[in-house]
Amino acid sequence: MEWRLQRVTPPSQIVTVDEVKEQSRVDTNAEDTLISRYISAAVDMIEGPHGIGVLLGSQEWEYFLDRFEHVIRIPLFPVQSVDEVRYVDEGGTEQTLATDQYRVDTVSNPARITTEYNVSWPVTRSRELNAVTVKFTGGYDSVPESLRQAVILLVAHWYDFRNPVVDSSVNEVPMAVESILARYRVPGIG
Repeated sequence: MEWRLQRVTPPSQIVTVDEVKEQSRVDTNAEDTLISRYISAAVDMIEGPHGIGVLLGSQEWEYFLDRFEHVIRIPLFPVQSVDEVRYVDEGGTEQTLATDQYRVDTVSNPARITTEYNVSWPVTRSRELNAVTVKFTGGYDSVPESLRQAVILLVAHWYDFRNPVVDSSVNEVPMAVESILARYRVPGIG
């Protein structure tokens, strides 16, 4: 089954420049812009389908599938709500599926969508790419402190070691950050 994800709205900032400066013992504002860029890069590296599959702050996404699956598994976590399920019908018209036709499990990781009892998924147009779109809101209402700390540690590391190679060794993600992220990795993504 082919699928793809697209962010609709980004999350709000989960870590401040001042928090990173405190960790790195920076007393001036001279490099605030650099630290801000590092924060954005660290969040991008950690979250979403190209990170560990976790969504940090609240944000909207669209999940595209070529057809309905028996159980649709949203490969990001946490999912707060499924806001809409749209599909392209056999005639080529986009339809919105009524919410009483499916049920959503946002407790599981990954979140799941299945039909209600005695209901079948509608038939989608044959060979239509991205025929099914699930719009959902995901992310933590309150980001766990350990994930916030992973962002802070990663940014501080990048701030201290600005080049990819230091003393003939590759500059990898710090073990403390890897240990934190391992706890939150979404199965099948990260």
